[in-house]
Amino acid sequence: AGDRVILKNAGGTEIDRMSWGSDTSGFTPPATNPLVPMGSSTGRSINGFDTDAVIDWQAKTPPTPGT
Repeated sequence: AGDRVILKNAGGTEIDRMSWGSDTSGFTPPATNPLVPMGSSTGRSINGFDTDAVIDWQAKTPPTPGT
């Protein structure tokens, strides 16, 4: 129903996180990432811009892996 991904550096310090589905732990304040349609991916609204809020993310169609 939900999950999260946490990016850490080699020393184990958290660099970034995001969540989806029913997991709200990836954002400050806690929020639900909008559902992404089948065949799409979730990506930063603006590469390199990070407020830790759900508005940092949007659906990307077609998917944009690695960008």
